[in-house]
Amino acid sequence: QVDILAKSIHQKQHTFFQCLCAGSFGAMGCFSSTEREHLTTPSVPVSARVWRLPALEGKTSKNEGFPEAGEIEDFIARTKDVGLALSGGGIRASSESLGILQALHAHGFLDKVRYISSNSGSSWLNAAISFLPDHVPLDIFLGGAPLGPANLTLSALDEQQEGSFLKAASNAHPTKMIKEDLFGFRSQKHLKAWNNAVMYAYLKPFDLYHENSVMSTPIGTEGHRRAQAAVEKTGTRITAMRKNAAFPIIHAARANRGDDPGGMWYPLEFTPLYCGTPMLDGEAEGGAIGGGMIESFGFNSPAPNLPDGRTAVNDGEEVMVKPNYWLPLAMAAGSSSGAPYVRLKAHTTVGQ
Repeated sequence: QVDILAKSIHQKQHTFFQCLCAGSFGAMGCFSSTEREHLTTPSVPVSARVWRLPALEGKTSKNEGFPEAGEIEDFIARTKDVGLALSGGGIRASSESLGILQALHAHGFLDKVRYISSNSGSSWLNAAISFLPDHVPLDIFLGGAPLGPANLTLSALDEQQEGSFLKAASNAHPTKMIKEDLFGFRSQKHLKAWNNAVMYAYLKPFDLYHENSVMSTPIGTEGHRRAQAAVEKTGTRITAMRKNAAFPIIHAARANRGDDPGGMWYPLEFTPLYCGTPMLDGEAEGGAIGGGMIESFGFNSPAPNLPDGRTAVNDGEEVMVKPNYWLPLAMAAGSSSGAPYVRLKAHTTVGQ
């Protein structure tokens, strides 16, 4: 069923963008020419919380578990010890994951899920459902009950209801925007071509594509209040997590250049509350990497100047940082699906 649905959607999309971005990292590195909004830099520093992970370096974090447990009311009480791990794979991954969410919702289990973790194509779906605005009913977004194999046709996709993820997927044409990004005039900084084209297709139908924006926990939470204070008087939007949604973790990878021809790769996590590299590599070339998270609106910042000559941030400490650019939801989900093209050095082995 997944293959049939994915192929039906795929026939309605151009395939040029797959070849383009698979064959050239430069396509992902171009800045978009999309008008109206653009990436913006905060004019003043912001105060952001930092969390070091539990049991880091043999020490116990003062947070019992993860920060969201105390940030979102009834987060633990209303959910079960259940998390979904949705894999990558482009539109096929999104289609498969949509079927899973449809079934869970139809049986009344979806609102009991505590976490939804996603990578690549499934992050397009995770981003949309986790931050879905109140004016889009969840039933409509999920498209009702599963159609079944016999009904997975192009004509059925054409009849999808406005506001459904299937409607957005069947109308997606990222190739057109990528070509505009590559050959258009770029007067301002925008999301890079891949993030811009793909996330415009999958987030714009739900009013979630805003380059000048930051993520936050649901309206009414401390995280949302702090995000409001951070972007006050900047004209920056806040994309708030949907109330009673599972807590989303959008996965990507970061590469550090070094002697290794393939680079050193580390996990990168984006959530409504915090972002960062969870694992600690104290022996990384050029200095330690990871080991904690910073509030999402403080991500993409140079290291803060700490008092007393300290070089490590304490767990739960607030630091003053100035992001190079705000981190919008589209950048998080787009980066999750932007598989890089790595040119490895040729090696020849003799006598083995």
